[in-house]
Amino acid sequence: MPPPLAACLRWRIVWARDLDGLWPHQIWGSALHVSESTVWRVLRYYDEGGDVFPRGSSEYVAPRLMSEADDWVLVQMLVDSPESMLKEHFRVFCAKTGVLCHISTFCRAVKRLGFTRKKVLLPSAPVPPPPPVRIAASTPGSSARLR
Repeated sequence: MPPPLAACLRWRIVWARDLDGLWPHQIWGSALHVSESTVWRVLRYYDEGGDVFPRGSSEYVAPRLMSEADDWVLVQMLVDSPESMLKEHFRVFCAKTGVLCHISTFCRAVKRLGFTRKKVLLPSAPVPPPPPVRIAASTPGSSARLR
């Protein structure tokens, strides 16, 4: 079995097609020294999944559903209304951006951006310390009194 094709060579095949405008039969005849079936396979992986590796491989990285612009919208929502619940944020986010994702994907995005869903408790007004307790001197016939 031949050694696996390096990631940089796989991406050069995609770039040759998309950026240089080469046809697949021009790519395998070029200086990349890859076979026709390899070119077609890498281009199929890229067209189907957005990556040059098959889904089952360890190098495969799933494409992100949310772009950086969506991340900024999410951060702005979390900062503007920190008291809202995560499901409320999710509904507003989907309506505002048009991204259709699962609630778990949304939760992972919130976690990836470094936000926790814990409530921030601010201290209330400082409480004055209680007045000191004085104990009266006891005499043989009287009891101690607290004030």
